[in-house]
Amino acid sequence: MSEILVVNAKGAKQAKRLTVPDVKLPEQTLARVIVIQQQNADRIRPLTKTRGMVRGGGAKPWRQKGTGRARAGTNRSPLWRGGGITFGPTGQARRLKQVPQSVRRAARVAVLGSVAADGRLIVLSGTLALQKTKDAAALREKAGLGGGPVLTVVTAKELDQVRGVRNLRNVDLTTTDDLTAADIAGAGRLLTSEAAYQDLIGNAPKQKAKVSAKPVAKPAAKKPAAAKKPTAAKKPTPAKKASKK
Repeated sequence: MSEILVVNAKGAKQAKRLTVPDVKLPEQTLARVIVIQQQNADRIRPLTKTRGMVRGGGAKPWRQKGTGRARAGTNRSPLWRGGGITFGPTGQARRLKQVPQSVRRAARVAVLGSVAADGRLIVLSGTLALQKTKDAAALREKAGLGGGPVLTVVTAKELDQVRGVRNLRNVDLTTTDDLTAADIAGAGRLLTSEAAYQDLIGNAPKQKAKVSAKPVAKPAAKKPAAAKKPTAAKKPTPAKKASKK
């Protein structure tokens, strides 16, 4: 386990000690997860027109023989300027590939551990008072983030508290719901809030069920059932005598 640098909103170092749990994941599996996430993020592909899609080219430019030129059937041929494109991208979106949730979480923690081992992970504790751009710029200087790319990760509830980060150059802002292992691997430096860090490693506190203020009405008591009167025993009927002929 590697220790992580913890600072407050003003850039001062804190005495808290945070570590990333060791997650054993095969390198082949980790690489496969990152490649799939990168492909899923880049699903829109460009479209180029073939010779059948380009406008024009209805008539033959010149006759087949007798002109001394090479034969040509249409001016929309890929050999002509303004013609179609041969074997270009078709604009077909890539198929979205699914990765099990447990594998995604394990890959995210594994990449987070490697980033922390390189000293590129900083956790922001305390109150996130970064609504202004000047406060975010001061934090960037005092925390030693430099002018390189920085990926800031917060929870969805903390977005309003760090909106000043969006105006800084080379600083991206995202939430834990949208963060993937590929995003962490491609980040230069990673700055996370303490709540976002606990969410990433899987120690997010569970939300307690809300207790309604209205008193719950008690069910009406059931009336005791009336005692049944004992029924009188029936007398046995006498057997009929056989008639004499």
